[in-house]
Amino acid sequence: EESMVQTGAGSSSGFSFFLIQCSSDEQCLPNESCVSESCVVEGTPRFTLTWEGDDDLDIFVVTPEGNKLNFETPFDENSLGTFEGDSDMSGRINVESVFFEVAYAPEGEYVVGVESYAQRDGADSWNLTVNVNGTTRAVWSNQVGNQNYTWLYAGGETKTMPPTVTPSYCFSGEMAVLTEDGGEILMKNLQLGDKVATSSSSFEPVYSFGHNKESLEASFLLISPSKLEISANHIIFI
Repeated sequence: EESMVQTGAGSSSGFSFFLIQCSSDEQCLPNESCVSESCVVEGTPRFTLTWEGDDDLDIFVVTPEGNKLNFETPFDENSLGTFEGDSDMSGRINVESVFFEVAYAPEGEYVVGVESYAQRDGADSWNLTVNVNGTTRAVWSNQVGNQNYTWLYAGGETKTMPPTVTPSYCFSGEMAVLTEDGGEILMKNLQLGDKVATSSSSFEPVYSFGHNKESLEASFLLISPSKLEISANHIIFI
């Protein structure tokens, strides 16, 4: 059975992240695990929020250095912490995570929590977990949004983790997208709030740049004759 692709939509997810659906780790990349039917980058540590329902919830993590990671600030250059999410609030299991490279995650106290942007038809139950080298170290469960927890990372992990592919699923900044006014704009020139065409032929606002890392180099495949530049693990419709 082949993996499927889902996109996000909603008040805090007008622009989509792509996560591959899965039923086992074998359907994910070597540096990913299958969590609640979605492939997520493993990371050490990795903070993961899962919930089933249509509430609009979002995970956030504040590093020991005071840098906040969430859908609005999806990358921290100091720790290489990265947010990834797939919150379509369709009633199925939603997954969001913040993960760190094992060699760069700062030691100290992390603040991790859940922010509620919209509640529909009663509060959805959610689970918030912390994983280190594939082992669960902490779990919190609740039905109330806007909850904060602290967790101490002592570091010193020695297990070698597979290298994270950065970016995981991305287009080159030189690729153009169609905007609502009918014009084209390069992805590197997009601004938050710009409305771009989606697969459903509608236009949705850009709310975040999940893999916009100008300080890191990346390799892309060039697909001819369209001149499409995408990362090696990207999925495209044919």
